[in-house]
Amino acid sequence: MQDLIAGRIDYLCDSPSTTLPQIEGNFVKILATTGPKRAATLPHVPTVHEQGLPFDVTAWQAIFLPKDTPTAIVQRLNQAVSETLDTPSVRNRFASIGEEVTPHERRGPEYLARFVVSEIERWSGPIRASGATMD
Repeated sequence: MQDLIAGRIDYLCDSPSTTLPQIEGNFVKILATTGPKRAATLPHVPTVHEQGLPFDVTAWQAIFLPKDTPTAIVQRLNQAVSETLDTPSVRNRFASIGEEVTPHERRGPEYLARFVVSEIERWSGPIRASGATMD
């Protein structure tokens, strides 16, 4: 973000929580959002799909534990995180920084296991095609 503001780079894809203050401060200009729908905090900004680029890219976060963690601990932690996400103060804070709270159907270890596999499948082709390598 500092390089974008300073003019050392021309483009940056970033999350709403770090970009929104820069947009509101008129330090950067937003051209589009990359999610499947317009951002609630930026309803006037079109998505890349609306501008003719047929893709959606969104950031996601998860909590990972060692593979041998007892199921009871995994379930209890998942319940605590889910209950926290549902509190009004957390929901309001997420909304204020342009982030969305994960819906109930996308929470939990079973969903996460399927989702991670689908993300690996989704991105492995483009990564290979790009020629990027791990250094």
